[in-house]
Amino acid sequence: MMRVAPEHVDVHRFHRQVAQGREKRTQGAPEQAAALLRETLALWRGPALADLVEAGIDWPELAALEKTRLNVMEDYFDAQLACGRHYEIMSELETMVQAEPLRERSCGQLMLALYRCGRQADALNAYTRVRAELVENLGLEPARELQDLQQAILTQDLSLSPGRGSPLPGPGGEAGARESVHGGVITTTPAPTAPPRPALARTPAPRPTDPARHSVGILAVRTRLAPSLGGGAQENLDDLLDGTSLMVREQIERFGGKVTASIGSVSLALFGLDNPAEEDLSRAVLAALAIREMLDIGAEPSQLAVNAAVTAGDVLLRYGDPGDAPTVVGTALDECHALLSAVPTGEVWVHEKVCHATVDTITYRKLEETPHLWRATERRRSTADRPDGQGAGQTWELDVLCGLVRRTWHRSVPHLVTVLGEASSGKSRLLDDFRR
Repeated sequence: MMRVAPEHVDVHRFHRQVAQGREKRTQGAPEQAAALLRETLALWRGPALADLVEAGIDWPELAALEKTRLNVMEDYFDAQLACGRHYEIMSELETMVQAEPLRERSCGQLMLALYRCGRQADALNAYTRVRAELVENLGLEPARELQDLQQAILTQDLSLSPGRGSPLPGPGGEAGARESVHGGVITTTPAPTAPPRPALARTPAPRPTDPARHSVGILAVRTRLAPSLGGGAQENLDDLLDGTSLMVREQIERFGGKVTASIGSVSLALFGLDNPAEEDLSRAVLAALAIREMLDIGAEPSQLAVNAAVTAGDVLLRYGDPGDAPTVVGTALDECHALLSAVPTGEVWVHEKVCHATVDTITYRKLEETPHLWRATERRRSTADRPDGQGAGQTWELDVLCGLVRRTWHRSVPHLVTVLGEASSGKSRLLDDFRR
């Protein structure tokens, strides 16, 4: 047995000095806290026990120690920002955020440092990047603190300046030490001996904009479980519906639409919301047909049922805080939802206006009992399709490729596509059409 005093083991020194640095920070001594934490971080010379851990083997204790190191780095950045040393830590912050893109606290510190350096646009771009990472990888929006920091940067809030902060009550409601929290950055100042001055009034958040009218294509989709599945476990049924809802959303986004509401088994999407174009109605119908095709109703009629309705009309959009989804209202939405309730299982119905606008790309059958409604059956083949059938069906592959381009454009997500097929099956023609 080898006995070693704790002060001679760096991990014990690390934890002890971290506690001392954090105590100095809470006491309102950021200069001393920064010096202590900097000395503490200097104990690290690469991953802990790097020469003992086999490749591919994870020790939970070492993972926890590494997370503690990252937390201490953020404590150090906090102390430096409280001292007004945003220029000194800029490169370290950028390296930290690049290596750990999902840590919101360090991202908020980088945003604040960039803003104080006069790089307001870069600070907002940092928020956009971390939001994209969270949404793409976890399906989560940034924490409220980070959203508040973005709003404060947009309004150039005076409390973001070095040495400024919005006073908050101390423990128990007393006017003790005051803290200002922005994106995980905590600025603490001692309680004044004289009566406290009134708090600086924060710049009010911008009021929601006036509603703007947009002409859009409206798609309503309902996916339902068959009655035969009613006796299954609730968790399994919910998982099935959740997976189906995600598939519906992906198909809608693939065709350029945006899901604005999803309640239970019904999803409501708008086409032409951002950049209205003539083909928006066609994309809405094609998305409905693709959803029906993906669910493959004919193969498993006892599992899932889907029906869809497509209409067109004007809606009112009202935008609130930056980054929030717009509020959409309009009687056209109610009309589409009412039409959906009349659509039989496995069918896609469209309004007469939609049919007239998309008849060149979609084949329809007239509903005799309701003259103003039409049933969409399939995508119309282009005149370039070969009579021998070799070009048949390639419209779906072309839709997939074009949809991935739109997804890449909107989400900055790269895609690699491999085209396979027998000789003379139309691979070159497909790529030529895609290139055009």
